[in-house]
Amino acid sequence: ATATVVGSVLAGVLLLWFWWGSAFLLAVPFALAGFILVWMFVPSHVAENNEKVDHLGGVISVFMIGSIVLGLSTVFVPDTATFGLILLIAAVVLLGLFGWRQATASSPLYDLRVARRRMFWAPATGGMIVFGSLMGAMFVGQQFQQNILGYSTLDASLSIVPAGVGLLLVAPQSAKLVLTRGSRFTMMIGYLFVLFGFITMLFWNETTPFWYVSIAYLVIGIGAGFAMTPASRAITESTPVRRVGMASATADLQRDLGGSIMQGVLGAILAAGFAHHFGKLISESSQASSISDQVVAALQASYASALHVADQYPQYKDQILTAARQSLETGSIAAYAFGAIAIAIGAAVVWFFLPKKQKELELVASYEKADADKA
Repeated sequence: ATATVVGSVLAGVLLLWFWWGSAFLLAVPFALAGFILVWMFVPSHVAENNEKVDHLGGVISVFMIGSIVLGLSTVFVPDTATFGLILLIAAVVLLGLFGWRQATASSPLYDLRVARRRMFWAPATGGMIVFGSLMGAMFVGQQFQQNILGYSTLDASLSIVPAGVGLLLVAPQSAKLVLTRGSRFTMMIGYLFVLFGFITMLFWNETTPFWYVSIAYLVIGIGAGFAMTPASRAITESTPVRRVGMASATADLQRDLGGSIMQGVLGAILAAGFAHHFGKLISESSQASSISDQVVAALQASYASALHVADQYPQYKDQILTAARQSLETGSIAAYAFGAIAIAIGAAVVWFFLPKKQKELELVASYEKADADKA
């Protein structure tokens, strides 16, 4: 997560002087360095076994996750709602197919017996929501900061640095708190911080100062730092050693899938809110009847598209820019509100399904005993 923040700052610097695609090239040197280090220092043939790899299950999971992410990213936008609904229906079918495959495969990718454990699925779900909320807040916030507050790409990326600072400062304390108070207590603290951060974002407007924006990211970063450590630890503790790869993959999935889903959903809600509010302003305008459907579609498409239309019609530029800013603010508030609701749902999952410390220790001990007996 901290690397994501650092990467955003570096991308912001590049975009001051180079074209937008240069930001993607940042990954190239790091990927090459990682490849070389793995090649040189990571040993081969360690703890290998003769179990077959469930390639079919892997293929199904790829299409399933892709359908979920794309479906949630498009179902809230009026023009693509039908397509998004079809993808989500396909995702449900693929989810059922994946579950059947894992239940019947001789060497499943995902051991459903382990995944059903409370100390596995509950923290996995909670961690996915809280980390996804961090990514979603950064994504939507960047749109607001650059388009409404007028930040440069560098200023916008610098504003999220406090999120990385919060993560770094809190993570060690979170690990200590898990040992003394348990996963449930620690994750709930994290959720309260993230929820508070999203609530502060609801009050952003055209006059919001830089320090207030940074505080929102700091609070969300602190919350994510508190919540992610117990989530990953609980997943690992409830998984047998022979399935350690499953625990590692799930921990990664929290970040990758959670971030993808929340960015997609919040981005889609931002776009839908923008289009709806702009459409409302157009319909209320005295000149609504003289605006062509093509221009209306362009105005509702995005903030950048509205700016392009404003340049084409300089006599209406001020009105278009004002409407675009109002619409983006409305869409942003809707996205932040949805993020707060998602956080509340995640907190409910943690509160009702994760046990208190003593019960947590008993459950983990029972998992270890069951795994030892089976081995």
